[in-house]
Amino acid sequence: MGNQPIIIRRSLFGLVGLILVGLLIAGFIYGLAYFLHTQNPRDTTPIAILQLMGVVVLISTAVTAIVYNLHSMTLNDSGVTIKNWGSLFFSSETHCDWNEIEDLNVQRGGPLAFVGGYGNLLIQTAGTETNLRFNYCPRPEYWRDYIDQRSESAPELVRDV
Repeated sequence: MGNQPIIIRRSLFGLVGLILVGLLIAGFIYGLAYFLHTQNPRDTTPIAILQLMGVVVLISTAVTAIVYNLHSMTLNDSGVTIKNWGSLFFSSETHCDWNEIEDLNVQRGGPLAFVGGYGNLLIQTAGTETNLRFNYCPRPEYWRDYIDQRSESAPELVRDV
């Protein structure tokens, strides 16, 4: 594979869906504020509260989109590393060597996942090692086959019996 790691980010299809949902909710809130303003222009308190709610939804959508895009799977000479983010400040990282991989599975989440070309990639490891899971993986069958081929060519794992 060389010295250059391959970094795979989550599917852009899921990111676009996330942003669209946030914009739809914010649009509904701002539409409601406009409607209330046309009904009673003198009562500004509910309108101000709704506008604040719209801003909160837009900021939350932006932060969620950033966190979504931070998740990654890195393939390098030593093995597979998956980094998951719980928020902007907290992440967890799991790693397995190529020779620890025992089985690879792809799960699709329905017709949208099929059309969007993404799925969940599950990497089962040897023994008591932690299994890895990369959700919203773009082209999961391609990466499953790539990892499978790479793990088969890795030196055999030696364990004490």
